[in-house]
Amino acid sequence: MRLATIWIIVLSSTALRADQPAATALSKRVIPAVRAEAMPVIDGDLSDPVWGSAARAEGFTDRNRGEAAPDQTTAWLAYDDAFIYVAFECRDAMPDAIVGRETVRDAKYQSWEGDTEDNVEVLLDLFMSHQGDDRARFSTNPLGTPSARNSGGRANKLEWKGDWQSAAKRNPTGWTAEMAIPWRMLSYPAKSEPVEIGINFRRWHHRLRIRSEWSYEGPQGFQEDQGRWTGVRLPRDRFRPSVSTLPYTVVGAGQGGAGLQSGMDVRYSATPELTAVATINPDFGTIEGAVEGIQFSRSERWVPERRPFFLEGGDYLSAGAEYAIGPFFYPNRIRTVDLGVKVYGKVTPRDTLGFLHTLDLGRRSDLVAKLRHDLSPTASAGLFVSNMAGDDDNNTAVVAEQYMRRGKGGLASQWAFSAGKDSGGTAQQVNLYYEDKNAFHSFQYIGVAPDFRAANGIVWHTDYRGVFLYHVWGAEWPKGALRGFNMELNPIMDWHMDGRPFRRRVSWNGSIETRSDWSMWLSASYGTFDGELDNTYGIGLTYGASNRFRRIGFGLNKGRQASKPYSYFGPNASFRLFRRLDIGYGGAIQEFDGTAQQHIVTLNYEFSPTRSMGGRIVAENGRTNWYLSYRHSGGKGTETFIMLGDPNADEFASRLRVKAVFAM
Repeated sequence: MRLATIWIIVLSSTALRADQPAATALSKRVIPAVRAEAMPVIDGDLSDPVWGSAARAEGFTDRNRGEAAPDQTTAWLAYDDAFIYVAFECRDAMPDAIVGRETVRDAKYQSWEGDTEDNVEVLLDLFMSHQGDDRARFSTNPLGTPSARNSGGRANKLEWKGDWQSAAKRNPTGWTAEMAIPWRMLSYPAKSEPVEIGINFRRWHHRLRIRSEWSYEGPQGFQEDQGRWTGVRLPRDRFRPSVSTLPYTVVGAGQGGAGLQSGMDVRYSATPELTAVATINPDFGTIEGAVEGIQFSRSERWVPERRPFFLEGGDYLSAGAEYAIGPFFYPNRIRTVDLGVKVYGKVTPRDTLGFLHTLDLGRRSDLVAKLRHDLSPTASAGLFVSNMAGDDDNNTAVVAEQYMRRGKGGLASQWAFSAGKDSGGTAQQVNLYYEDKNAFHSFQYIGVAPDFRAANGIVWHTDYRGVFLYHVWGAEWPKGALRGFNMELNPIMDWHMDGRPFRRRVSWNGSIETRSDWSMWLSASYGTFDGELDNTYGIGLTYGASNRFRRIGFGLNKGRQASKPYSYFGPNASFRLFRRLDIGYGGAIQEFDGTAQQHIVTLNYEFSPTRSMGGRIVAENGRTNWYLSYRHSGGKGTETFIMLGDPNADEFASRLRVKAVFAM
C-alpha cells in the first residue's frame, strides 16, 4: 500500500504540472465558428447554400492505425442562436455495400453491441472538461435515423431531450447526412464572451471496419486531443429558467378490481448547466424491466436499470465499477418511490454535481450524492455519499475516488467506509493501468472488510484482500478473411482478512470475427473459491455478428462449479421481418443440482417513429408470464399507452392498463 500511495503523489503532481506531451498535427485541430445566414433544409442533400460558407473539417484519420482513412469524409459546421448545423459527406468506393438498418430512434446508444452499421457522429464537449460524461453525442446512419446521448445522461425523456433533426441520402460516390441540433437541449456555460468548445467528427465505415475521426484521439480515445471549435457565441440571452411537466393518469382493471392512479414528472432548468427533476407517485408498472439470468454466479447479478427517472442524469451519480469492488449505486435497490428529486449538472466549469433523494413515505428514505472536481484534462477527484434509512435498517457509505493519467499509463483508486446497521468496515481499490494501441493492462489491489456494506449498491464479495490482473489484446483489419480478434487474460489471487485463501483463479477467453459475419469465442477458467473447485470450458458461435436483424447463435459452458458437475447452454436469435417486425429469442438451460430453464421471446412492430406495438414472453422453470402493449409517444410530448398483463410479474396477470401522459 505504501507503493500505491507513492504512485498517487507522483502522478498527482505531474498531472497538475502538465498535460499530455505535444500531440501530432492530426490532433487538437481547430475549426472556426461560422454563423449560418439561414437554416438549411435538413433532407440529406448538401446543395443548400449554407454549406458553401460553413466551416469545413476534412482529412479524417483511421483511429486504430493513425493514418489517412482510405475512403475519406468531410464535415461542415455552422450555427445560429437556435441550432448547431452539421453535415457529412462520406465517400465510399463500393457504395452498394453501405449498410443502414436501424430505424428506431436512439438505438445506437441503447445497445451494448457497438457499431453495427455505417454511421457518422458529432461529439460536443461544451465545457471543455475533457471528461466523457460531459460529452454530448449526435449520430445518424444512411437511413437518417437519429441517435443522441446527451452529457451525463441528461434528458432521457424524448419530451425533455428535444426533437433534433437528422437526414441522409445515398449517392453514386457514397452517402451524405445533415443534422440540426437545438441549443435548448444542451448544457453549456453561461458566458457572454466567445468560448471554445471541444468537438470531434467521427465515421464508422462498416465494410472496412474503420473508425475514422477528424481530430485524432488515438486508439485509446484520449479526449484531450479532441478538436477545438473557437469563437462560439453561446445563446445566453435566449435562455430562461423554465419548468416543464409530464402529468399522467392510469386507468386499470384486473382481478383485484378497477382503479385510478395519477402522478407527475417535473423538470426545472435552473441554468444552462444545472437541471432538477422531480417525480410524484411515479408509475413503474408499465416499464419493462430487464430479466435476471439464471447462469451460475458466485455473487449477486447486476440487472440493467430501465426506469426513466433513474436514467435521467444517471451518469452523474455513478461510482465504483463492475470489475472492482462493485457499483456503489445500484438504482434497482430502490423499488418503490412516492416522491423523488434529482439535481445534476455543472456547478462550475470544473465541478460536476449529482444528487438524488427518494421517499417511500413512512417506510424508507434514500439519498445519493456525488461531487466531482476536474483537476486537469487527465485528472479528477470525487466524493460519493449514499444513505438509506428504513423502518428497521439504516446504512451510510462514503467513497472518495481519484483518477489520473500520464501518457498511456494511469492510476485510479477508491477509498470507502460504511456505517449503520451491520456496517462499519472499509474498502479500498487501487488500479494501475497501461493502455496501448491494441492492448490494455491493469494491476489492481482490492480489499473489502467483512462488515463493509453499501445498501444502495452492490458489493460483489466481502472479507477479502488481494490482487487482480486484467490483460486485453485485440485488433481489427480492413481486409482479409478475418475482421478482428480479441483475447483476455484474468488471474486473481486473494485471501480472507484472517489469512485463509479465498480465491485462486485464472480465466481466459478469446474471440474472432470473420468478414462473412461469423464470430466464435472460446473460454477457459480454472480455480478455487473458498476451497471449492470452479473449472469450466466454453465455446460459442454466432452468424450475423454485426446484424441484429438476422442473427442466430449459441453459447456452451461445461465443467464444474462449486465442485459439482455443471453445464450451461444458451441459444439466441433475432430477426427483422416485413421491415418493421423485430423478433428476438434468448434461452438458457442449466444443469447444476438439477435442471433450470429460461426462455425469453420479445416482439416489437414499428408502425411509425411514434407508434409501436410489442410484448414479451418469459418462461422460467415451469412459470410463464407475457404481456402486450401499444405505445403512441413523442408526438408533441403526449403519450398514450395500453398494456395487457404485467411485464415484471412471475406469471401472467390478468390486468389491463391505459395510460395517458400530457406534456405541459
